Amino acid sequence: MKKVLIVAYKFPPMGNVGTRRWAKFSKYLALSGYEVFVLARKYPYNDLVNWNHDVKHENIKISYFEDSYPTKCLKTNKTFLEKVFCKVVAIFRNKILNKLDIADNNSNDFFEKANILIRENSINNLIVTGPPHSFLYSAAILKSENPFLNLIVDYRDPWNYNLTYTLKTLSSFKAKELSLKKETEVIKLSNQILCVTEDMTKNLQNLYPESANKINTIYNGYDVDDYSTTVSTNSKDEVIVLYAGRVAQSRMKALELIAETLEKNSFSNLKIVLYSNINLNKFSNSKYYKTIEKYFEFNALVSQSEIYNKISQCDICLSINSLDNSHAFGSKIFDYMALKKTIWHISDGGELFELLENNNQIVSNYTIESTIKAIEQIQKNTKGFAVDFEEFTIKKLTQDIEKLLK
Repeated sequence: MKKVLIVAYKFPPMGNVGTRRWAKFSKYLALSGYEVFVLARKYPYNDLVNWNHDVKHENIKISYFEDSYPTKCLKTNKTFLEKVFCKVVAIFRNKILNKLDIADNNSNDFFEKANILIRENSINNLIVTGPPHSFLYSAAILKSENPFLNLIVDYRDPWNYNLTYTLKTLSSFKAKELSLKKETEVIKLSNQILCVTEDMTKNLQNLYPESANKINTIYNGYDVDDYSTTVSTNSKDEVIVLYAGRVAQSRMKALELIAETLEKNSFSNLKIVLYSNINLNKFSNSKYYKTIEKYFEFNALVSQSEIYNKISQCDICLSINSLDNSHAFGSKIFDYMALKKTIWHISDGGELFELLENNNQIVSNYTIESTIKAIEQIQKNTKGFAVDFEEFTIKKLTQDIEKLLK
């Protein structure tokens, strides 16, 4: 039986976007006959949105390492005092210690447990998935101590050119310099590199042309097993546009743009339903508050199975990339694809924008004119445009990963 060690800072029972990707790939590698060892950060809680059921397989063996970052700061639901404490911790780590991320720690427990797993189980495939290069770099050190390892590095985000990690944001030349040095070492020591979009792959190939042939694209994808019991449809007269997932401050501009369009034009039967981390109070200072109150419905985040059912009941699914993040493929986009829903994507161009546009979906940018056209298109065809995005199934994408394993 072939063996692989997957190193992930976040893994079930922790929820969060960073958990889903390798929980799903672990499942399908196990189903393909691989013995999958996982080493993740210890997490004593059980998040509402999680993928615990995907990793309950006899071929998946999970170990956890201790880490110095406070566990309570990883919780999805924090008390007020916990939020204050974690804010102080973040400021101290970022401004005083120049830490780039929650996983930017040197954990002796991590190295000890990883080496034990590798050597006692004769593992020769090591997959590590980011956070930033501090964690990927730890896996590169493991490779240096175990030269026989086939090291596959998974970049979930474009860490060094993402605005969060630019020199201007970090305000520390030392931190930026260290991040670049670690990235260079990771690229050099890895056997294969995975990116989650083609845009990211091309950018990384441009940065490291000598390593271009080992940089590949493996999308996040969707798992067909998640949707087997979802059969609901929208029986209401109004056209329901649904957004599922968190809304960062940078994405609220798109929602205000929709509100501005609805205020200036007559689209009486349209309803924007959100299952998210925001509520109406977030728009208390918006000049479109009354319009948002009229057309928008705010709901709290719900479990995975429930949100799948909610998606199946809507007419249109809304996807938003902020102006500074047009390269992104939000995880919910694959749920929309799996359920064959018409997708309305708002972005300043990018790979996903082009993919959806080429598949007869609704796309618009951050202009009032473009938003009007999108809503008019929705009004004309509320039945939607069924498209088969089979190439994005997790099962197929896992087969692409298997080709890189020894």
